[in-house]
Amino acid sequence: MDADFWHRKWANDDIGFHEGAVNPLLVRHWPALALADGARVFLPLCGKTLDIHWLLANGYRVAGAELSRLAVDQLFAELGVEPVVSRRGPVEHHGAPGLDIFVGDIFAVSAGLLGAVDAIYDRAALVALPEDMRRHYSAHLTAITAGAPQLLVCFEYDQSLMAGPPFSIAGEEVMRHYREAYEVTLLDRVDIPGGFRGRLPAQEAIWRLERRAAGKRRVSPAPVDRDRPRWLPCFPGAPVPDGCRSMPCIGYGWRGEMPFRESTAAGSHRDAPSVPTAPPLPGSVCREWRREAMHALDI
Repeated sequence: MDADFWHRKWANDDIGFHEGAVNPLLVRHWPALALADGARVFLPLCGKTLDIHWLLANGYRVAGAELSRLAVDQLFAELGVEPVVSRRGPVEHHGAPGLDIFVGDIFAVSAGLLGAVDAIYDRAALVALPEDMRRHYSAHLTAITAGAPQLLVCFEYDQSLMAGPPFSIAGEEVMRHYREAYEVTLLDRVDIPGGFRGRLPAQEAIWRLERRAAGKRRVSPAPVDRDRPRWLPCFPGAPVPDGCRSMPCIGYGWRGEMPFRESTAAGSHRDAPSVPTAPPLPGSVCREWRREAMHALDI
């Protein structure tokens, strides 16, 4: 996938990825970042998203990066603002009060060009990139923003049924890209009405990424025998193993139909039914039968 792919999309008005409304997950979970009034927010691969309208209307300053000049021209036209356009090294800068959009390759946007930002809102960037680019992108994004806190929106669906973009990105991949720099928490996961193309079931998940405290280190797990069932700890924001057949709870150790074991106050354990009537407490453990070590492993 190269730049011409996206230029053709915009030139042909083939922009089904553009939402015709502000993303409800943004509105619902924006307070999770607890930003001050007037904070500066970076939107990578922003297109002409209406989320920018919402952020500006709520008093935030916005910086964006977008490959397509056509998309940026449409963004400013729809905002009713005439930008000041200038060349800044490898990219064009389109500026207006409270708004800076850098037109060009996002990998050409440096920390110096971007300037300080207080947060990142990634609704369309990570999911737009093929797998071999996503690790490079996540490292670059972290570097140029100095690890600013982030709201990240991802899609989850059966990738074998649709080639993408947008690509399906499950929790374990989010962890793999960002666990070194951030504490990662799943805030919400919702079904997409009608799915993709009206036939492919899909979900939208939103994650909060908070900068790790200085000196706080990630603890590597002990080696695991992948050929047998095992007990794994649950914790808020844990990715969901494919072996789980029900929707997870948000922030607890429930895995629906999977058996789980709950810690008691005395420190012993008791087995619970396969289908509990209430979610277990945080810190309980669930059984995960897949051969691959994911979920709490390597996190």
